[in-house]
Amino acid sequence: MSGAGFRPTVDREVMREFTRVSGWRSIALCFALSGAAIATAALGGRLSNYWLALPAILVISGLQFHLMILLHEASHGLLHPNRKINDFVSDLFCAIPFGTLTRYYRVFHLAHHKSTGVRGEDPEVDMFEAMDYRYRRLPKWKLVGMLLADLLFLNLFRYVTWMIKFTVERGLKPTLRDLALNLTFWGALIGASIVFGFWADLLLFWALPYATFTVFFAKLHGYGEHTGETGPDEYARTWTHRFPWIVNFFIYPLNSGLHLEHHLFPRVPWYRIQAFREALLALPTHAVRAEPVTVDGYFFGTNTIVSAMLYDPRLEPEPAPASPLAPMISVSGSTELQVAA
Repeated sequence: MSGAGFRPTVDREVMREFTRVSGWRSIALCFALSGAAIATAALGGRLSNYWLALPAILVISGLQFHLMILLHEASHGLLHPNRKINDFVSDLFCAIPFGTLTRYYRVFHLAHHKSTGVRGEDPEVDMFEAMDYRYRRLPKWKLVGMLLADLLFLNLFRYVTWMIKFTVERGLKPTLRDLALNLTFWGALIGASIVFGFWADLLLFWALPYATFTVFFAKLHGYGEHTGETGPDEYARTWTHRFPWIVNFFIYPLNSGLHLEHHLFPRVPWYRIQAFREALLALPTHAVRAEPVTVDGYFFGTNTIVSAMLYDPRLEPEPAPASPLAPMISVSGSTELQVAA
């Protein structure tokens, strides 16, 4: 099933204000996030004699995921009102540092919006199935196995393999511009790291966070975006979140947890969507329909992603039946077991 289905009616002038794209706000954030990552790497590395390396890696993972969410914004043309500037900044800060290109991600993501939840049409569904997740709750042992596959790079390998296949099937090929940007970016960065002797820090504080925590955060993010349903509109297919700031920093940065609102109105940029959500909740129909797909925590809360999408205690094996002799067995004052005559 494709198409947006029902969505609230918003006044045209109000909608124009909420969809207005700033020419500087997201770009300034790209610079700020990159600068924060460099400063955090310096603090976690040589400035602390590497004693703060682990917390620095964790924080940098959160900053990396912020940049990846800005890549998502750029796929909708929300980084800058000029498409060429939008794509150039996104490629330089948000795509090439993670081994992709904005236009590649745009093809993937807009197909997902067009056919959310439809197997064979929504590439996100097919991608998750390649990583052995099918939008259904699991018993504890299967859930632990899936999360271990995330943590031990197996699902990263599956993701990369699937994405290469998707790129080839869609006929996506790098242009001279793409090659020149990649060569300039990576050539300058790797060359400088060798000349100035920070190549080990580049691996430790950029490659390692990306391949471990950042990929894991992105997977947790994906588990909580959609219900796996295909029916008639986004109120059946998409979650929205009310999470604490620390969860949002690492798993749903830049208001990306407001996913229902994003799918209903994908032209609203990240810095306006919170106010837009509040305006939508003033509409009684939206408030009533949004409540069943609103979660208030990932692991802990009244309605969580874990309970709604990941874990089902009813699938746990039944306890073994008690032995018929059990009522006849008692424990004496000593530690020996005695069977009543």
